[in-house]
Amino acid sequence: MGFAVVNVEYRLARVSLAPAAVEDCRCVLHWVGRKANEYNFDLKKVVVTGASAGGHLALTTAMIPSTAGFEDQCANDDDPQGGAGAWTNPWPPVAAVINWFGITDVNELLHGDSTRAYAVTWLGRQPDRETIAKSVSPLSYVRPGIPPILTIHGDKDTFVPYEQAVRFHHALEAAGVKNQLVTIHGKSTETSIYARTRRPGMQSGNSLRRSVSPRYRWLHDDAVAQRPDLIDLHDDFIPIPQPPGRVSS
Repeated sequence: MGFAVVNVEYRLARVSLAPAAVEDCRCVLHWVGRKANEYNFDLKKVVVTGASAGGHLALTTAMIPSTAGFEDQCANDDDPQGGAGAWTNPWPPVAAVINWFGITDVNELLHGDSTRAYAVTWLGRQPDRETIAKSVSPLSYVRPGIPPILTIHGDKDTFVPYEQAVRFHHALEAAGVKNQLVTIHGKSTETSIYARTRRPGMQSGNSLRRSVSPRYRWLHDDAVAQRPDLIDLHDDFIPIPQPPGRVSS
């Protein structure tokens, strides 16, 4: 029993404006589905996670339905005939999301006191930027039946407003979605958790573990036990548990 980890690379704003990053991450799910046999992926246990921008992309990857069209660019890659056949769409459903202080309402970050330069840069001067911002906001896709979501956020976070995590949590509760919001009191998440989890002994991570519902702790414990060298929250990755007897090196 072990984890297969897929580290996701996506186009940044200086290369391509929104929604390119969302499209790229959705297409990673297709790649996982296509390569399941080759890499022994257990497609029933795909968990997505990331921090900050990665948290936002983990949420959109898990929550956006195929009908939204963000993975249409994957069609040729999915087709074993190189585009000549029908689109088989092999993406697997996501089992759970661990969201480390991810943005949940992109449109809010384009205006007024909540404006953030990174959001303005990502949307650029596109004439329909507000429509695009709403279409890449996890809040737009809250509905019954989406995967369970664990959110970790500091209530003094100024980079990604903590209020977004609270609103997101309330929306998930109202929709009947299993979720938990772990609040890091008096701290910015990035300074209290994001960097410190790399220190020897994982002190901050262990402290966080005690505040998380026991049903989610297996994710932390298995990851640390299997590959402590891979616990690096500066990377956005998808840990995919593998069935017994199918552990990769």
